[in-house]
Amino acid sequence: MPRNPVCRLPRPVAGALCAALLAGCAVLEQPPAEPAEPLAPVSEREPATGAERYPWCQAPPLPEPDEDYLAAISRLNESLDIAEHRLAMRGLRPLPNARELQAIDITGGRGVLAMSPDAAQSWILMKAAARADGVELIPLSTYRSPSHQRWIVYHRLRGGESPDEALRTSMAPGYSEHHTGDAIDIGTPAVPNIGTAFAETDAFVWLEQNAGRYCFELSYPEDNRAGVAFEPWHWRFVRRAH
Repeated sequence: MPRNPVCRLPRPVAGALCAALLAGCAVLEQPPAEPAEPLAPVSEREPATGAERYPWCQAPPLPEPDEDYLAAISRLNESLDIAEHRLAMRGLRPLPNARELQAIDITGGRGVLAMSPDAAQSWILMKAAARADGVELIPLSTYRSPSHQRWIVYHRLRGGESPDEALRTSMAPGYSEHHTGDAIDIGTPAVPNIGTAFAETDAFVWLEQNAGRYCFELSYPEDNRAGVAFEPWHWRFVRRAH
């Protein structure tokens, strides 16, 4: 499996850049073009792909996973007795490991949180826009390696859950959107940890109405096709279609 990527921060400017990120200030590229019309509610944008719903989002598509990577994640899933053909039946597919990451936050409990450069830039812009509207968005989890994902699922199985139970709320290694660096779990001061209560917050309402403008969308709405439990906190950066 490829080595985990590292944040590409030149040492002379790392301290200043991290301080700027924490202050919500960063020199970034221009935000994505605004849609011409107001966004429809998330439920009305199903089932078209994200790229079709947000044609103004033009970041390059993710690369296809190579054979060595696919073999490596197959071994990880075999070690957990997870049948990958059952994942395919749910419409899930292996996702590539991020090649480059950019820090978006540094916390005492979670350490450095990082995303792919395209997603990181849009996230910082979106977070600033929400703050201007009086809404605080807190990043809770971002990039996660396939090995880390295996550790999460392993401990759930060891705790007595069946594979089906564990995979309702945790993706199999190699299949998590967090591997790409494009996914982020979001909280807010009223709900500072991952939980369905986030759906009842002003932050979630703001995201439903505005996240698409910054090329983010809810990955797992209620009754989604993948059979994943509703995750109001989990949002994914939308890229151009292949």
